Amino acid sequence: MGTCALLLDVRTPGEWDKGHVSCAKRLQVQDEPAGWQDDVLALAGGLKTTPIIAYCLAGVRAQRAVDQLIDHGYSEVTNGGGFPDQSNSLEKVCDACRVVTAATPSVTGGLTSTPAPQTTTDVKQAIAAIPEYTHRPFLEWWAWLLLSLGILLLLAALGTYLFLRRIP
Repeated sequence: MGTCALLLDVRTPGEWDKGHVSCAKRLQVQDEPAGWQDDVLALAGGLKTTPIIAYCLAGVRAQRAVDQLIDHGYSEVTNGGGFPDQSNSLEKVCDACRVVTAATPSVTGGLTSTPAPQTTTDVKQAIAAIPEYTHRPFLEWWAWLLLSLGILLLLAALGTYLFLRRIP
């Protein structure tokens, strides 16, 4: 891992304005905005092996973004779940990626500041500590079954009522 992780906030601008992870970049990958592939590649330092953590409000849009990124060849993509629920775990990734300024000689003979990630172990541990996202269906299967049965009973009752009204 040559670069730090990229945190992608895939929420709307209004959601972003209400708060976001400090090192996150907002890009609604799941909506496929024009040029999104180039934007992600640039944010990832030109490497499809850069760890990417996508998050949204609950994890559903982030999962769509994760699937899309994987389909486009990104190999280290994680669903960071929802913000603010996972904000502490996501912020720890930012903390692990904080850069230290190292003075390095430049070509012109002066000194330049070159950002360098802290240890890659810290970043990997911070990413591994993010709770695994699990999709929670809108309703459990049994609730859908009860709802369907209720609708069928209503239709049967309506059909019976209409049938009985026709008999003289």
